[in-house]
Amino acid sequence: MSAESKLNKYYGIGSVSASLKHFLLGKGFKIVSSLAILVMLARYLDKDEYAAYISFQAIIIILGLLSSLGIQAVLFRYIPELRSNGNNRAMYRLLSYGVTLRAVAIFVAVLIALAAGHLISGIFNLQGWEWLLSIYLFVGMTNQIVLSISQSLESLLWQKEAQYSLAFGSFARFVLLLGLVVFFDVTLLKAILIEGIAELLALSLLIIWGKKRWKDDEHHDEGDLGWLRENKSRVVKYGTWGFLMNQTNVLYGSAPNRLLTAHYLGPVELGILGFADTLTNLARRFMPTRLLIGFIRPVFMAKYSASGDINQLVTMSNMIYRLNLLILIVPIAILFISGPAIFDWITAGKYPQAGLL
Repeated sequence: MSAESKLNKYYGIGSVSASLKHFLLGKGFKIVSSLAILVMLARYLDKDEYAAYISFQAIIIILGLLSSLGIQAVLFRYIPELRSNGNNRAMYRLLSYGVTLRAVAIFVAVLIALAAGHLISGIFNLQGWEWLLSIYLFVGMTNQIVLSISQSLESLLWQKEAQYSLAFGSFARFVLLLGLVVFFDVTLLKAILIEGIAELLALSLLIIWGKKRWKDDEHHDEGDLGWLRENKSRVVKYGTWGFLMNQTNVLYGSAPNRLLTAHYLGPVELGILGFADTLTNLARRFMPTRLLIGFIRPVFMAKYSASGDINQLVTMSNMIYRLNLLILIVPIAILFISGPAIFDWITAGKYPQAGLL
């Protein structure tokens, strides 16, 4: 089979079209459920609890960045290349090694955070929440592993397995949280336990469906494992640059802003920032570039690996960039005119100032 035939087999129009419906259905449901979960947590958690939750999320994001080791960057870069070249044996080996190493790295980071729990709580004004932070660290660790596996499956255009696993987990979290709102009191402990159940469900489905897809791939033994040995220095170099790039987010971005607010300001201000920041991150995730990244990134990598034509990728990037700018105009206009009133309504009067942020 020629190089072009292999590229079209795995990353051509047919492959993209076949997985598009699963992608849109899964992502669409994730948008709705994520927004509903965000609003319920902001409305029904006490301000102190919501502020603590915002800090917990920021801490796990920072731990994820510090323990990334460039692993996900390597998987994003070389899974499509190996797949498009038909070297499935090396690709699957890289995938299994990468995901396992990612899980070990975040687990070690969580253990270090647990040992430094008293220090972390003191710096970020989480006194009295240390016990709950210990629980959430493992929930966040599971989320990081789920994210790694799902994004890796997206790089194979296995959208059905990736998106439906996340969608089922999100649906379970939404239903359980809604039941909590209707029939019981909402507390941070209960909300975190529900989140943990949802993450474990998503992780289980990803492993089960991913393994089944691997077994059903009649070409999974084709290729040469020698590629991994011959390209070791290349892979390590790329991963190192990816890791260094990730570290720039440790001091700049969503998580550092939350932790700075937690250190210097009170829970009310942290809640306002946290709600605005979470909603902004949610909107960013579902902008066209980020929403379609599961298609864009692997296709970009596969096409470049096959042709080396950077101009083709530049043209595609420019088009996507312009589309993002056009879409942003509408929500910015709405927030500028009615942001505080909208946020006052959806947060039951707790965080109207988030509309300005």
